[in-house]
Amino acid sequence: MKSIVVIDSGIGGLTLLNSILKNSNSLDISYICDSKNVPYGEKNNEFIHQRIDLMFENLDVEKLDLAVIACNTLTASSIDYLRSRFDFPIVGIEPYLNFPKKLNLKPEDCCLIATKSTLDSLRFKRLQTELDPDKRISTVKLPRLALLLEKLRDHDFAEIKDLIDQELKVLNDISFKYLILGCTHYPIISKYLHLKFEAEIIDPSKYVVKQIFQVLNLNTDKNLSNNHFNLSEDCGQTWDKIDIDNLSFLKYL
Repeated sequence: MKSIVVIDSGIGGLTLLNSILKNSNSLDISYICDSKNVPYGEKNNEFIHQRIDLMFENLDVEKLDLAVIACNTLTASSIDYLRSRFDFPIVGIEPYLNFPKKLNLKPEDCCLIATKSTLDSLRFKRLQTELDPDKRISTVKLPRLALLLEKLRDHDFAEIKDLIDQELKVLNDISFKYLILGCTHYPIISKYLHLKFEAEIIDPSKYVVKQIFQVLNLNTDKNLSNNHFNLSEDCGQTWDKIDIDNLSFLKYL
């Protein structure tokens, strides 16, 4: 059985983990994050690297076959740093700016939403220069949305809907047909975003899952899915065995 670890700042990457689990039972998966300091969208690289170092100190890296950075902010700030330290494959998640080209769509019909840190990162700017040099895809910073969605662990959507709508208000003046999700927290409310903006929601996670299985040379099989994984929300200080079906906030997916 292959062993992988999913790295995140908070619970957003559980949307990606959910897709991984639902496609195979041949993976031993650990999910490690830093819930005390979520979100990382406003943190500097030095702080993020310190926390990443702590996470990997608490992992048995010798047994890892692959690591997944299930956060756009972490990918932008840390994937090169981690690849310089470890020999096993490291897969990240990035804003899907090549989506219009793949489907022969007009870039101006697309809007990308992400954290401030992701959109301000050098890695994103290089990606934008390569894939959308004329900046025809609208890009919108949502500095508070990830933290608001963290609240769904303890609150019903209706309780924070007004706060979410306020954060999304900036999108009301932008015309788009496709909304690209540039943060793994955002798929938690993908159905709501689709209804609110009458747009097709583009979630890069499914392409990341495909890449993970290709790197590991595994086939996807929804008939042999797995529900359980190991969870640490304090950078690996403590661990729990979790059934993902018991995580009620994922019901909004």
